[in-house]
Amino acid sequence: MIIRPTPNGTWTYDFQYRNQRYRGVFKTKRLAFRAMSQKRAEVDGRYYINERLTFRKAAQLFFEKHGVNKASRRTDEGQIKVLNELFGQKRLEDITPIDIENMRVFLYKKGLKSGTVDHYHALVKVYDNMAEA
Repeated sequence: MIIRPTPNGTWTYDFQYRNQRYRGVFKTKRLAFRAMSQKRAEVDGRYYINERLTFRKAAQLFFEKHGVNKASRRTDEGQIKVLNELFGQKRLEDITPIDIENMRVFLYKKGLKSGTVDHYHALVKVYDNMAEA
């Protein structure tokens, strides 16, 4: 993936994915980088993280796309409710390892077993992995 200036003052991105070439021209380097990240996420089948994407919205987007026919749908819905209480309005990019550890401690204090806490952790990780640009 390459972002470079052009002689006329614009910026371009250029990358290849699965034998398909993707290019774009933009006024600024920042716009070119954002567009490239978004296009890359789109062709990879992931979601693009913008600065305002909250955990709640990411969970909703992911669940609408991937949670419809899951056998564990009802379990996931309950876990998402709890996670939304913890991280709902927090932006995905602002969730830190310390936040994850605090979540685990909170769930242990509620009396959940280690395996269940691991499932909550895995659910948070799935949203983050699917949303990486």
